[in-house]
Amino acid sequence: MAQPHASPRWPAIVGSTLLCAVGLGVHLLTPTMGWGLAGSVGGALLAVVGGVLVMGARHGRHLACPACGGRLRFGSGEGLDDRIVTCSECASYLRLGADGLAVMPERYVAPVPTFEAPLPSGGVTWPEGCALCGTMPTEVEVICLGGADTLRVPVCQHHRDQAVVTLRPRERKLRFRSHAASVRFRDMNAAGPFSTTDSA
Repeated sequence: MAQPHASPRWPAIVGSTLLCAVGLGVHLLTPTMGWGLAGSVGGALLAVVGGVLVMGARHGRHLACPACGGRLRFGSGEGLDDRIVTCSECASYLRLGADGLAVMPERYVAPVPTFEAPLPSGGVTWPEGCALCGTMPTEVEVICLGGADTLRVPVCQHHRDQAVVTLRPRERKLRFRSHAASVRFRDMNAAGPFSTTDSA
């Protein structure tokens, strides 16, 4: 899944800058316009509030990755709604919510293929069991890798035709619905290429 962007929130920055400018203008024009102490203090407060909001919109918030301690940055306008993010330092999948960040439970199954694993150039070895639930597989689903090469994904009878694993051909990555299956796949294929792909 894609990591949240930390880019500045431009509408918030523009609005806050205008607030700061108006406050500063009121403060500076108070002696000329005769607005008294209230105008001078009010203008100064507006300028300070606007400046604080500008800084917040530019820099956002930082949350620590619970897996490695790395810092994830979120724009100040981003809500902490329930969604899946990744740590750019350790590549762990995390759940973002109102309480902050938590390590994604391995047993979690996403409604659509979400959890990525690189596709080894020489083939793959599949962990034992269905690529979604881990039970005894009864059949395979075939993913075309291009040309005559295919990838055979083990599935059980209850999870056939359910987009258990999909391919991102340009990045040569697989996407799994099961977090546990993606972790086991990465672990088993981290040492180098294996050969269980088929060529016609």
